[in-house]
Amino acid sequence: MCLNTDLKKVLDLGQQPLANSFLISPDEDEDLYPLDVYLCERCGHVQLGTNVDRRHIFRSYIYFSAPNPTLREHFKEYADEVKRRVPTWQDDLIVEIGSNDGLLLRKFSSDADNVLGVDPAENIPAAVPTWREFFGSNTAARIIAEKGKKARVIMANNVVAHTFDLRDMVGGMAELLDDDGLIVVESPWLGDMFENNAYDTIYHEHLSYFSVNTLLYLFSLFGLTMTDLRFHPVQGNSFRAFFQKGGRGQVSRFAEEIAKREQEAGWTRQPAFDALARQIEQSKNILLAKLQKLKAESKSIAGYGAPAKGNTIINYTGAGKYLDCLIEGMPSKIGRYAPGSRLPVVRRDQVSPDAFVMFAWNYRPHILAKEKDFKGHWIIPNDMDNSEPNLKTKAPLLQQLFKS
Repeated sequence: MCLNTDLKKVLDLGQQPLANSFLISPDEDEDLYPLDVYLCERCGHVQLGTNVDRRHIFRSYIYFSAPNPTLREHFKEYADEVKRRVPTWQDDLIVEIGSNDGLLLRKFSSDADNVLGVDPAENIPAAVPTWREFFGSNTAARIIAEKGKKARVIMANNVVAHTFDLRDMVGGMAELLDDDGLIVVESPWLGDMFENNAYDTIYHEHLSYFSVNTLLYLFSLFGLTMTDLRFHPVQGNSFRAFFQKGGRGQVSRFAEEIAKREQEAGWTRQPAFDALARQIEQSKNILLAKLQKLKAESKSIAGYGAPAKGNTIINYTGAGKYLDCLIEGMPSKIGRYAPGSRLPVVRRDQVSPDAFVMFAWNYRPHILAKEKDFKGHWIIPNDMDNSEPNLKTKAPLLQQLFKS
């Protein structure tokens, strides 16, 4: 981010396969890559040390937005908020970077042919006009030339963290944005790792792990100001940051306060990550002890959900040897095998285990409501408590700020 090359290795989750590379056959060969995290103490940016070719990961992509009911609800609220902020949206150019199947962007479609998605996944059918490529400054210039105008709204959800050349992406966003336009970025928050032990957000798709500090810095390099900041309990604790061109708004006081608290907590320095590494190791031991106890009692165990993040936990901890399978609702994963562990992915109605490991723990309220008749054991795989897991989301720093 700041072009410093003196980075410090702060986390090591071993050699792992690509977390979304589900196998067609359990005997299929797969490549392993180092899953290690580095910190730049100059700007506080946290990033992977190994960049697996972005084309290899995203040209054929197994994740689709539409089958996720929680995400559908989230995107409806998201679109409503953007429309309130930009009441002329029906006549404006609206661009989404990393638009996937167009679930969000189609909520902005009008008769004016006003929406455009940019996404490299060539296998995903899209409900909106979509350019199948990676976004950067060249893409921005071509959009302006073809559309004859700049974008009033640019949205980028869970995609900035996927990007190798952050400067080219954000520079392209700044160039594409109309002078009175709005950029909306949603991404997992680095603080979730420290406060909720959400180390499962670490996998090869995610090259960057953003604090508010680093996001403020990155966008300021291109004359963009974070004018508002919200947090949402989706994908763990994710932030939604709003940016405008300099002079169009003041820096959000809430963002500045979060950035200040992040620095006070030490999340831009190595000692905090040393403590995080110990916390991750402890949670691994807790998980394995719970699974070993259940197996000693001849209990059957399945994983609830087959998200990419779950594969990080399974392959780091070795928990796969205690599980019979993973259940999943996304059709593109059912019938395949999880990378690394090679656990079969099946439908919910195919199994009736004694215990579930909730790998999709970030959707736990939805899951618990859906599974209200399940009487077996629930295990939260990144839990830090030796007793029954606390099923409430914890975010001490956020709770403290919201109360004040």
